[in-house]
Amino acid sequence: SNDMGYNGEGQVICVIDNEFDITHDMFKSAPQNPKFSKEDVAEFVKNMSSVNANEYENVYKSEKIPFAYDYIDNDTNTYCENADANHGTHVASIAAGKQGKLSDGTFFNGVAPEAQLILMKIGDGKSFGMDAVIAALDDACILDIDAINTSLGQRYVCENTVFSKAIDVARKNGITVCTAAGNYGKGFEKKTPYTDSPEYFTLYKGNGSVGGGKK
Repeated sequence: SNDMGYNGEGQVICVIDNEFDITHDMFKSAPQNPKFSKEDVAEFVKNMSSVNANEYENVYKSEKIPFAYDYIDNDTNTYCENADANHGTHVASIAAGKQGKLSDGTFFNGVAPEAQLILMKIGDGKSFGMDAVIAALDDACILDIDAINTSLGQRYVCENTVFSKAIDVARKNGITVCTAAGNYGKGFEKKTPYTDSPEYFTLYKGNGSVGGGKK
């Protein structure tokens, strides 16, 4: 996409996941022509009932991360001490990381390095709260963002009506929602995605959703 001139400039990506290390090198470089200023975010949060009023001044972290919030502990510390809980940082870096540095000194970028990141923590690496997920989705709709990515990693479930309705609201607000369907399909024990196990790859109406066998 970068070779075609698409680099995320002026776009905002929201990642809903289990943790975020906002001090990571991939988030230190400011994007070109950021969409949100600190003043913009200050106006948005006034309409967010899920955000602790005492944290209004703290949600803005940088030009790269204009909003970060922990919907489990109701504060702006999105870091998790669990060494295995680095999924959110990983996903956000792939989506819009900028100027990361490899051990050999080579710099590299994510897919949309000039996009801003909205980071919403809804778990601790071991579990997540559905109430926190819904609150995050609701607040994402208040922000004038372009895309949402969620990676909830549930086992097979037929339907979650509340979650589906929250996604529908986001779609009606013009937001593209990408959701991981989980690492466990209904028939994942078979190891091979036979044609009688279509849930290995799923598509929710109007919502990009990818699932697969166990990692």
